[in-house]
Amino acid sequence: MSMFGMDRDELKRQVETLRFHKEIKRMSMSDAIKELVCYIEDKTPDDGLIVAPDKKKNPWNETRKCLIL
Repeated sequence: MSMFGMDRDELKRQVETLRFHKEIKRMSMSDAIKELVCYIEDKTPDDGLIVAPDKKKNPWNETRKCLIL
């Protein structure tokens, strides 16, 4: 055990993880938000929860009513 309470293998894994995270390309929040807004605006017309689907093209539209006698 080292003075940090971790053995040598654990410390190596931690160093490898830190090196991996150091190499990840970062982007600024303002750029990420712009991309997210553009993505949402592009996908909104096709989203059935936001824009009601056309009744003729809706596969779940009931074609006949259920009558209980």
